[in-house]
Amino acid sequence: MEELIRNLPYWEISLTLAALLALCLLGLWRFRWRDYSLCRVTENMNSSLSSRDVDVKDGEKPVDFKDFYSDLQSNYHRPEGKMSVVIPVLNQAPSLEKNLPKVLSQKYHAFEVVVVDYGSIDDTEQVVKRLSEGHSNLRYLPISIDDYSLNATYFAIVMGVRAAYSEVVVLTSADSWPADDLWLQTMSNLLSDDKDIVIGYANYANDGTQRARSAIYRRLRFQLRATRAALTGRPIGGEAENLCFRRQRFLETCVFSSELGKGVLEGPFLVRALTTKQNVGLAFSPNATVLQELPSPFSVKQRQRLSVFPLSRRHWLYEKRHQLAAFLYGLSVCLLLSYVVLQVGHAFFLRTYDLLQLLPDILVFFCLILLIVLPIVCLRRGCRRLGELPFLFTT
Repeated sequence: MEELIRNLPYWEISLTLAALLALCLLGLWRFRWRDYSLCRVTENMNSSLSSRDVDVKDGEKPVDFKDFYSDLQSNYHRPEGKMSVVIPVLNQAPSLEKNLPKVLSQKYHAFEVVVVDYGSIDDTEQVVKRLSEGHSNLRYLPISIDDYSLNATYFAIVMGVRAAYSEVVVLTSADSWPADDLWLQTMSNLLSDDKDIVIGYANYANDGTQRARSAIYRRLRFQLRATRAALTGRPIGGEAENLCFRRQRFLETCVFSSELGKGVLEGPFLVRALTTKQNVGLAFSPNATVLQELPSPFSVKQRQRLSVFPLSRRHWLYEKRHQLAAFLYGLSVCLLLSYVVLQVGHAFFLRTYDLLQLLPDILVFFCLILLIVLPIVCLRRGCRRLGELPFLFTT
């Protein structure tokens, strides 16, 4: 055994393992870790945009929405600078009663909220009518769906967008609420003249349980991966709980889509349909965050399955890229273990150390530090910018 080990091309094997490990780390950065730095990119984008003069100053009352409707009727066009929030709902009266006031309390000069009820049999209508007594900008839109082969939620979104009085539409859900009262203000600032859609950050509310932390982690990683794809002009998905887009772009692109009857999530489909490389903005900041109630474990798993539904070759390629990153991480661990075994065997049998071995040793040690520290540091910085609690470990 000692003679066999002595005759091995030890230095060449060590250098080859170190080089392969370095290549694996480059692949991990290319296919996964650089997505974690997107929060810093979007933060710089947000700071570079000048704020529009649509803030509601302290002590100043928002515009009465009755004037908004009269302005629409007298001018026969949708007024600029005003927004419509569309919320599809089905038997979610308790969530609506808890979350809708947080949407209505936004510090934005003029906006309406359109609640689209597509078949509720609970107290949804009573909740909306009770809240509308103190808010003239709240509208209730009941619809019926006779064709059960349709995607009911998407159909409700289409009806809500068609009924919206504003050119700018913000999409959210009944079980979600904005984390800040400047949510609409932030989304409006990012929808500049050359942008047709703004992808906002949405995730589950953290209730302190391990199940919530796990669901938040998986959803965060998917959003970062999907956002990177949107920035490169190859969108694969997004979150329907926090999307802002131009009404005309939606009506031209999405209303008569062939995907309407398929069992897919509305957010990924809308992002894929509306996004190009030049017309997308990103809102990854605490002011633009939307939180969602943590559903049942079955609903979480079903959402994960539908969010990666391979609607296109592009989506399939991105899923394969995600799998490749997981393979590279496992290969990196195997290469590290192989290098350690080689080093231990050489030291045990020969009891010598060649100075030529110092180069691959330093390279492998540096790669080990990067493999452990780099993804954690990048994701922790992203979590801090999003207001999320940091994760102790990531890959």
